[in-house]
Amino acid sequence: MSTYINSCKNPSATIPCRFSDSLQLRIQENRHILKRIVQAVLFCGWQCVAFRGDGEHQDSGNPGNFIAFLRQLAQADPLLEQHLSAPQRKNSTYMSTMSQSDIINIIGFKQLGKAF
Repeated sequence: MSTYINSCKNPSATIPCRFSDSLQLRIQENRHILKRIVQAVLFCGWQCVAFRGDGEHQDSGNPGNFIAFLRQLAQADPLLEQHLSAPQRKNSTYMSTMSQSDIINIIGFKQLGKAF
């Protein structure tokens, strides 16, 4: 009974609200990271430079302009730096060649005014 009374007095302390707040924070962080990655794609496109280098791995000698630009952005962006060094999920880093191509296609369709 006391739990019910406490949840009525302070609804923001309930488990669903706390879970929702955590989810909203993660969504905001993912959007921020994705915006930075799109910035890197746009930069490489605007400058007409190759995206890929000798190896797409971040620790390779020449990872390419895309990864190099992301590293530069990460120096002033702790959230992006954390994502580059240890992403929360390995299957959704948004830095793969397939993700780069998808972002380029989305930008191209947007520029042409086509809808998906």
